[in-house]
Amino acid sequence: MRLSVLVAGLLVVAGCRTMPTVEPVATVYVVRHAERLDASNDPPLSAAGTARAEALADSLDRWGQPEAVFSTAFVRTRETARPSTQRAAASLRTYGGTPDAAADARALAASLRATLRPGHRALVVGHSNTVPVLLNAFDGGTRPDLNHADYDGLYVVTLRDGRATVRRVRYGVDDGVHDPR
Repeated sequence: MRLSVLVAGLLVVAGCRTMPTVEPVATVYVVRHAERLDASNDPPLSAAGTARAEALADSLDRWGQPEAVFSTAFVRTRETARPSTQRAAASLRTYGGTPDAAADARALAASLRATLRPGHRALVVGHSNTVPVLLNAFDGGTRPDLNHADYDGLYVVTLRDGRATVRRVRYGVDDGVHDPR
């Protein structure tokens, strides 16, 4: 009897304590498409690119698959997004398509900032010239275009209280993926 009274008393005291809360953030994962087969206008992914797209999905399995996936209409971006889209059971949404790719990237950033809710995640697959524009639209940075050989950058955009922070981590087939948190 005494023990049950003591336990009940502790539960009441514990319930009265104010626990610090961690405010959830919204997260946008941004990547450049994986390695393409050739330099033609709209090529599919190479074998290395297909493996990298799977590695991206593996990374997002650990970090949290996105609820929304965005890609340009190019084959290489859609193929990069496909494994993550399938694992997340999300639909692939196409963005862009106007002659002004930079404006399309800025518009997507504004839309995600306005609509992505805390605790939710999105994946955006872009190009060497649109990934920096998108990131700069989130945090006001001045990043230049990506190097054409840069395929292992995974940019983690954290949105909290109207502010964005951007971190770059590496992902890929055999490069020791690190948790971005």
